Amino acid sequence: AELTITADDFDIARGSAVGINTGNKVLKLECKTERSFGVGQQSSVQYIIAPAEMAKITSKKRSSKKTNPSQDGVEAALRLAGKIPWNDISLADIAAEAGVTEGDLRALFPTKLSILKVYGGQVEEQVAARGTSISMDEPMKDRLFEAVMMRFDILESHKDAYASIIRATLPGNPKTLAAGAHALRRAMAQLLDLCGGSSGGLCGQVKLKALGLIYLSVLRIWLTDDTPDTGKTMAALDKALAHADSFMSHLPARPLRRVQ
Repeated sequence: AELTITADDFDIARGSAVGINTGNKVLKLECKTERSFGVGQQSSVQYIIAPAEMAKITSKKRSSKKTNPSQDGVEAALRLAGKIPWNDISLADIAAEAGVTEGDLRALFPTKLSILKVYGGQVEEQVAARGTSISMDEPMKDRLFEAVMMRFDILESHKDAYASIIRATLPGNPKTLAAGAHALRRAMAQLLDLCGGSSGGLCGQVKLKALGLIYLSVLRIWLTDDTPDTGKTMAALDKALAHADSFMSHLPARPLRRVQ
């Protein structure tokens, strides 16, 4: 039997089909269907589909699979970093893991550092979204504790990858170290701002450096903390913030203005 169907008809046809390209004019599909012969009865039918209708079908199939090449690249890089030292991973490796060509990946990410910048931005977005729950009624020490632990919690899903990247960054080249320092400063400024503190002015710079040192010292413990509730990390953070609290509390809440 032969009949002509449209793309909409094809969407509701049931059964498995194998395409046979017969040239530019038509595309024949040999299909076992239940639609014309009743449930449980199978028979072969040929559907002749005009090229224009086939284009619609192909377009619908492609649009149903939503992909984000940029996100695929980031996730592929993190998966590999969780298993392989970051310095041993190439863009070609990441492209293969993401299922794209190296050229397509390089169009989005010219370097591995550019991938880390995008990932850092994603972490900041999650911190910003969750940071709205921080209560300004709590003491600054408690607010900072909640903010830092919130960031660690977000990083937890890619902890092994994060550790691999950190190990590669510390003895890295000046460009990598500069990018890491800039990312740390941005992250600490975000945490301080979320807690109602100011990261501007001379006092703000002092607070940023102090919070950055606290974060780095606790980060080393978090990376090896295998307790179910990250108890070691929380204890170390609480202790470090307590030591810094008396000093930071004496700094003005608002940035100092330069005297003209």
